[in-house]
Parts: sequence; structure tokens; C-alpha cells
Amino acid sequence: MFNLLKKIFEKKNKKDIKKSLELKSISYDFNHWIESIKKNTIIDFDLLNKLKIFFIKFNIDLETSSYLLSQIEKSIKKDQVTDSSSFLILIKQTILDFYQKSDTCDKNIDFKSEKEESKLYLFVGVNGVGKTTTIGKLAFKFRKEKKKVLLVAGDIFRDGAVEQLKTWSEITKSVFFQENNIENKKTSKLFFNALKYAEFRNFDFILCDTSGRLQNNINLMKELEKIKKIIEKNSFIKNNYKIFLVIDSMTGNNALNQVELFKKILPIDSIILTKFDGISKAGIILSIKYIHNLKIKYIGIGEKNDDLIEFNIKDYVDYLLS
Repeated sequence: MFNLLKKIFEKKNKKDIKKSLELKSISYDFNHWIESIKKNTIIDFDLLNKLKIFFIKFNIDLETSSYLLSQIEKSIKKDQVTDSSSFLILIKQTILDFYQKSDTCDKNIDFKSEKEESKLYLFVGVNGVGKTTTIGKLAFKFRKEKKKVLLVAGDIFRDGAVEQLKTWSEITKSVFFQENNIENKKTSKLFFNALKYAEFRNFDFILCDTSGRLQNNINLMKELEKIKKIIEKNSFIKNNYKIFLVIDSMTGNNALNQVELFKKILPIDSIILTKFDGISKAGIILSIKYIHNLKIKYIGIGEKNDDLIEFNIKDYVDYLLS
């Protein structure tokens, strides 16, 4: 499955992709549904109802499913779609148009201007989603591009987190920054010193780990606000940073609650989904886009160093609906 996902986003031959696919139950259901559509001679209410059921089974939340279905129904009437082939093309185009536009239901997003390349990346999320591993994999990618990378060990609460990031620095031959004696466990001081060090050494990229946050830990959430202010005031960064919210794709629609939680504290730029198995988790991608107007930047698909790949909605939808 992991090799399949790499092939999808590397735009390999689709016939080869399908031959290598090891189908899981949801994958089978999806392909079976596609084949059943192709056999339909007319587009009727029963077919639309099946599509609604499948959207929900596909981990798309009810609100997003209703929106997509309403757009599809409008297009069917407008374009007078009557055959199954045109219907599949319509579904694909509806999803692409929906994902690529910005004016979805969340009107309160404060988008940063797009930068060619950010210098600092801050990784946030709840406990156990794979932030540290994701940082290591992104460091691996940047080091392959011959970039000078600094890894900042900001997760000082989880046992083994600092050592885990240090191991990744050794694997990727990145520079590692930690402070052993942090007064009162205040990571804001650590980040202040890390950025001074980064400026002195002139790094291309600074990848910053943070401790997992939960809604009921108010102090830790407020600490993120302090870290953000330190980053924004740093003359070396010059506001050239991005915040990635890392989410375990296996959490399903609970991911929407996590996005809501962190958006109250930080201007999230995009999402990284870990433990992504390809088909059964894809619905949350659309739900996050509709409810929170945030796109997926990377997906983590396995344990290897290069198993973090950029997400491309067109490649993915082309594969699913081909």
C-alpha cells in the first residue's frame, strides 16, 4: 500500500498501480462502487443516495458530504448529465473545484502570503500523532537537497522525545539543538536561544518540535502563543515561517476537533497527515478543507525515511476515480 501511494504521487502508469494494489475492505467497496456506477445506464435518485452513503463511509463528515452532493446535483441538472461516464467525470471535477477554491464555510481564515520557501517550520499537535518522526523525515528530504538543517528539540515533556529527535539528526546529518537545564520547563526560552544559534550559523531550514498538547492543559497551549511571538520577533526569521498541524489520520473526524483546538491559539498554515493508508482515510482530507479551509501539505505513509510525500489532490482524485 505504501509503495502504491508513492507511485500515485510520482505519476506512474495507472495500470501498474492497480496491479500492485493490495485491496483492503474499504478499497474493495470503493472499486466495487465505481464499477457499479459504470454499469448504470441512467443517473437517478437511487444512485445519488448510494453516493451519499458512500461519502459518509468514506470518512467524509455529514456537513461536507451534503455540500458535495448539492454541488453534484446542481451540475447534473445544469449540464444535463445522463450517462455514468459523464457522472464520474462530474464527481471528480466537483471534488477538485471544491478543494482548490478558498471560499468554503470557514470565512475567518487569516491566510499568510505565499512564500517561495519558509525558513522555519513549527510542528504542533496532540500527543502521539508522530510529530518527531515527521520532522525527521522532512529533515531527510531537505538534506537530500543539500540544505543546512537545524532540528530544535522543543518536546521536553515526553520521555524519549529529545533522544528520538537527536537520533534523527544523526540519521539525516542535521544539526541538533537542545537545552538540558530548562528552568520550570519553559520552552519559550529554549526557542529564543535556538533562534539566536540558528542566526549565528545561518541555517537554510529550522524544524521545531513541540510537546503534545491537550485542550485541558491551558498552560501548554499558552506556551505555544509565547513561542509564536518569539519566532515573529526574530530578525533572522523575519516572519518567514509556517506552522504545520500534525494529525494521525486514524483519528477520523475527531481530527476536525483537533484543528479547531489549535486554530484558536495559532495561525495554522496546513496539515500533515500521518499513518495514511490511502483510501479509507481520504475523506478527512475533504472534511478539513470544507470545515476549516486548510489543505494537506504532506502525508506520512510508512516507516522509511522517505515515506513523507507531498500531497497532490489532482493526482489522488485521478487515481481514485479512474
